[in-house]
Amino acid sequence: MSTEQQIRDCVDRFYAALDQALNGDPEPMLALWSHGPEATAQHPGGGRHVGWDEVEGAWRGWSQHVASGRIAGEEVSIRLLTPDVAAVAAVERGEGSIAGETVEVDARATLVLRRDGSGWRVVHHHVDLVPAIREIAERALASGGVAGAGAS
Repeated sequence: MSTEQQIRDCVDRFYAALDQALNGDPEPMLALWSHGPEATAQHPGGGRHVGWDEVEGAWRGWSQHVASGRIAGEEVSIRLLTPDVAAVAAVERGEGSIAGETVEVDARATLVLRRDGSGWRVVHHHVDLVPAIREIAERALASGGVAGAGAS
């Protein structure tokens, strides 16, 4: 399998795992990530998560509070930066229910992938801020929900 196909496969697995995470099962998503201090994420609800512990906590928090989630990665563009690092630009489109409120997503996203001994791993995921998600997450945090998911 070519390097580009390996990266595309990782991206496909990322979006399949994203749907699972947005329906209560974060484990497939967590398995795709680098588990080191270089892991970073910026989700559409705001905040920045630095290091594996924060990234893992954010994914676990979102997966507990989002239901009926589905997000597709569209307009995917892959750039190999080094033999072992790739940048992926995409548009993420879909919807989900957070704290009982349905939200649509249509946002630009970036993935940074790094190849290690076990294949391609996600080291960074960034999605544009989606104000509706941020507002719902802030309300939920104020009432004790959406742990790790909102602005930090």
